[in-house]
Amino acid sequence: MKTAKTSWVLILFISILILYVPLYWFWLAGNWSTYSLIENRELNIFPQINLLDLKISVYKMLRDNSNESLINFIEPFVLGDFQEKANLAVNDQIPKRLELIFLAKGLERSLINSAYIFLGDPAIPASINSEYHLLRQSPNFFIQRPALFTDAQVNTIDKRIQNYEKLIKMYPKQKFFVFYFERMAFAPYNPLNKHFSNADQGQSYQYFLKNKPENLFVTDLRLNNLVDHQEYFYMTDHHWNVRGAWKAYEIIYEMLKQVYPDISPKLKLKGFLKIPGAEFCGSYSRRTLYPCTPDAFEYADVDLPEFKTLVNGEEKFYGNKDDYLAGNFSRDKYANHYAEFFGPVVALVEYRFKNDSDRNLLIIGSSYTQAMQEYVASHYKNTYVVDLREYKDFSMGKFIKDYKINDILVIGDIIVYRREGWLINP
Repeated sequence: MKTAKTSWVLILFISILILYVPLYWFWLAGNWSTYSLIENRELNIFPQINLLDLKISVYKMLRDNSNESLINFIEPFVLGDFQEKANLAVNDQIPKRLELIFLAKGLERSLINSAYIFLGDPAIPASINSEYHLLRQSPNFFIQRPALFTDAQVNTIDKRIQNYEKLIKMYPKQKFFVFYFERMAFAPYNPLNKHFSNADQGQSYQYFLKNKPENLFVTDLRLNNLVDHQEYFYMTDHHWNVRGAWKAYEIIYEMLKQVYPDISPKLKLKGFLKIPGAEFCGSYSRRTLYPCTPDAFEYADVDLPEFKTLVNGEEKFYGNKDDYLAGNFSRDKYANHYAEFFGPVVALVEYRFKNDSDRNLLIIGSSYTQAMQEYVASHYKNTYVVDLREYKDFSMGKFIKDYKINDILVIGDIIVYRREGWLINP
């Protein structure tokens, strides 16, 4: 009798486990979670079956003696598109999904710590199969695995050099500038370099400098050690902090001044101010879900000349600085304060400053430029900031003609000399 009762309890428990998930989805009734802030991505939702379309398809088949409408309706099921979307939705809409992910990440960290307990590595992986590591001497300090310098990389750099040579030859009236900043993966001071026989250690950039076109003006922000890195970059995010962004502005200003002697005086920094309540757990923390000690989130206190901005052709504010200063921002642990404060990645941002300049500037860069582009723009009449990942069918010649560009400044890490996806279409 006792055995039979135990069996029924076990059957009931298993039945609840099996039915819980579909009942949970039924209870949601289409109110799916559509975005994951922690993962910074859109979540997959279940594809919908439109019964009205099915009814119309059957009606047309019976009326016209044609199977075309019904075939079009059934085709996604035959090809597997519907099933694939449903499988992705199952993974993204599972109840208590994030809690289960955090639990799995906790188990991962236990395995990693056990595997490395007797090893002398200066850094250990933040999660399994992750390129991000944590310094043992500073557990909240994420570092990147060293990048490699190979013959394939040399070929890519050569293509980029040829790209610059072609641009300079085609547009001799314009001045071309490059600002490079060295990330941890390419730095000589990366503590993991000794474990990689062909670690880059700055070699690829040195190759670029040695072979670059003579008329290409190049400057850089290269750091000496981990202490410098901690000053100019976030510890939990891949971006530079505002101190690094301001340092970049100062270096770029001196480069521009060599060619543009009438440039207005350099902006005066009053100081770096922390935004109360904005605790920043950045991309490294979000991607690995490692327990985060937040970075301080600061901004540069500086007076800018009067200006207006256009974002993808629409006049509007870029970024949410005023909201942040007023205390109106998300307090979520994984809120992306960098993108929210400085502005998101978009195809084109235009700055129109009221000053005495008669020159127009084109900046080509990635999300790093968001934190400092308005400082550089303040010295030009009009400045146009382009992200080639978003700006489709970009043409240098057309852009120069349409916007009367005088100077072109490319800002970034290896995107300025090594990554093929950032080749500039003449």
